[in-house]
Amino acid sequence: MQTVLVAGATGYLGDYVVKSFKKRGYRVRVLARDAKQLRDLKGFYDDVFIGQVTQPATLRDCCKNIDVVFSSIGITRQKDKVT
Repeated sequence: MQTVLVAGATGYLGDYVVKSFKKRGYRVRVLARDAKQLRDLKGFYDDVFIGQVTQPATLRDCCKNIDVVFSSIGITRQKDKVT
């Protein structure tokens, strides 16, 4: 069984992607800033990695044992000069 990391899992597209990978038999790891945002995905992922893409040190080992990475990360509200 392959394991996929879905970055941006709590967004509009990420929600559908997580569910689709799980239904297709993948083991799913989600990357999220806050586990509370994953309420609607309960039962569709196998583990959670908490990290912030704008802070690379928080992402260490997020891809460990991952076969596929799917990213739907995007900025919805610009703040703190993040682009």
